[in-house]
Amino acid sequence: MFKFLNNHIALSWILLLSLLGIYFYALCSHGEAVTITNSSFFTNKSFHLLNTSKFALISITAITLIAQLFLIQAYSVKNTFIPKRSLFPAIFYMILLFVTDSHCYITPIFFINFILLIILYLDISLDTSPEKSHRFLSGLLIGLATCIDFSAIILIPYSILVLLINLYSKRKEISLMLTGFIMFFVYLGLYYFFTDNLPWFISSIKDINALQLFEYKSLNIIQWISLAASFLLLIYALIKIKIQYENKIIVMRKRLSTFIILFVIVFFTLLFTNFSYPEILKYFIVPIAIILGLNSEIKSKMLSQEILSLLIILGLCF
Repeated sequence: MFKFLNNHIALSWILLLSLLGIYFYALCSHGEAVTITNSSFFTNKSFHLLNTSKFALISITAITLIAQLFLIQAYSVKNTFIPKRSLFPAIFYMILLFVTDSHCYITPIFFINFILLIILYLDISLDTSPEKSHRFLSGLLIGLATCIDFSAIILIPYSILVLLINLYSKRKEISLMLTGFIMFFVYLGLYYFFTDNLPWFISSIKDINALQLFEYKSLNIIQWISLAASFLLLIYALIKIKIQYENKIIVMRKRLSTFIILFVIVFFTLLFTNFSYPEILKYFIVPIAIILGLNSEIKSKMLSQEILSLLIILGLCF
């Protein structure tokens, strides 16, 4: 089926646009911005504004989603993970939004994924013509993401590892990224100070309660088995992709290694997030969509791409 869709690009576009149409219909019908009690002051204020206007919620979500689809396609194509004609990363991204109920409930993680995709896009040029301004911008974006959801702090070690892998001279770039991160909080602190909201902002940081994953008790044995099977199959898909890239040029191997680091480091969000299952699955939408997109281009004798992708998605549905 994957080969058929790649050979008939019009059908891929019809499928993607159909998924978008269903998403926007569900969003217009009963979509809402949802956060949790101990979210940051910044997030609570922002989501309160979104919920006061249905038009604002739909407009911002629509613009953000279309930008996400463009970015995930651009990241996959420019890294030469997939051919230009393939739309599978965007298609799988849409499917995973439905699987995780992201079409009905817009949470902070939706915007964290958007920021993550921007950072991934900025990192594309690292091995060819690195832009120092991109590093500062990445730091600012990580600061914004951390302000929305504290678990985004894991993007700092990720960005440092990416720089260490891809650049010979890393000190200045790492310094620029950290400067951008710190400057965001300096400006934000000054804003809250002059608007007399600084105590509320500080108290929201103190209320961060990590390790919510381990406080969630209602997973039954079938859910544990299906999730474990799904992630084991994802690891199998990654190993299969890694073997496929063993004979590629060094630049391609570096790009794949960078992505594998992203997949691994996303697991560390579970140590910092205030969200619990099943919301935490939304952190994995970006890496899983890219893995499934890559998998669609790789042949296998044991499991076909279609069956492997189907089993992974089904495992996340329970």
